[in-house]
Amino acid sequence: MARKYISGSTRAGFHKPNQEEIEAILPWLMRERRGNILFPLGCVLAVLIGAVTLTVFGFINDMQGPLISAIAIGIFLIPSVIICIKNTLTENEKVRLLKGGDVLIAEATVKDKKLKRLARYSYVSCVDASYYEDGRKWVQSFVVSKRISRKVKVGSQGIIIKYNSSNNKWLDNKLVFLPM
Repeated sequence: MARKYISGSTRAGFHKPNQEEIEAILPWLMRERRGNILFPLGCVLAVLIGAVTLTVFGFINDMQGPLISAIAIGIFLIPSVIICIKNTLTENEKVRLLKGGDVLIAEATVKDKKLKRLARYSYVSCVDASYYEDGRKWVQSFVVSKRISRKVKVGSQGIIIKYNSSNNKWLDNKLVFLPM
């Protein structure tokens, strides 16, 4: 998401979290982690169950079920498993970095809360939050879960976590919004 600069501030921005801040943020990050891991895992299991059902149905009816199942596994299941493993490793890395204090955090204020349209029937919950970085005020839009969207209101406070991990390209300079 693009962020825009708003002039007129000399406040500090990102800082290393102390143990108190880590303990306050960690429960929210763990809840989000659970949802971010379970949904892709459920999708992979649905594809696996479908492939097994197709195979069994093919054997029972003397059809080409095993061939169709092998094609389905090759096309859908293997990439899904790879994405699921990548997602799980990334979410675990986010938690590990926060527990170790290897992240930067900044206080944020919710400026707007909305549903953003992705396609005709596809929407995501978004939060526009303002925060300070290097003495400048930035406003950025964050895609959040429904749980977070229900928790925050315009004007409420939150935390932005900035990951900078050179050994995980999916986390490099990633910003995550969590409510306080």
